[in-house]
Formats: sequence, structure tokens, C-alpha cells
Amino acid sequence: MTAQADLFDLQKGKELRDEGMAVAAANNYSDLELGRIIAFRIANAKGTVTADDVGEALYDEHGIKTLGHSAGSLFKRSIFEDTGERVSSKRKKNHASEIKVWRLKR
Repeated sequence: MTAQADLFDLQKGKELRDEGMAVAAANNYSDLELGRIIAFRIANAKGTVTADDVGEALYDEHGIKTLGHSAGSLFKRSIFEDTGERVSSKRKKNHASEIKVWRLKR
């Protein structure tokens, strides 16, 4: 096996991503589920939602500062779909990186 084959394997990368997301979600299940409820509420009220919207509500309403690694699983439910839009994150630690805008599936 070549060195390149050890570094580049899309399928293996996807498998490792999915495994890591499942572990993170299981380790923070109650906060993640609360975040999903909030995401649904926001999307239902204003039509779209971002991870920042959920993060702000989690902090304001429950004092939860972050979902940690489980945040990557926030919108991994069949009720949400990616709008294709991106916005700059308002969270300081994200350094204005682009985040997805989500909506409820139609």
C-alpha cells in the first residue's frame, strides 16, 4: 500500500466521520436533543435557522455555552434541509467562518 493510499480514502473518511459524530451525539444526547427542539422552533417561526441561532438560544434560555463536538449532528435529522445559503458565523471562536442555513423540509 502506498503512502498516498494511507492518507486519501473518501469512503473511509466518511465512515470515520459518521462514527465520530455518533459518539459525540451519544455523549451529549440531552443537550443535543434540546438543541434540535430549539432548531425546530426557530425554523418554524422564522423559516430558516443556523447553528448560531440555536447556540444563542441554548445559552440565553438554558445557560448552555456549547454543544461541543455533538453540534455537527444538530441538523442530521430528516426534518431539516440545507437551503444552499451560507452566512458568516457570529460566534467569536468561529472567526466568521461560513455556516449553513437550514429550513424545515417542505
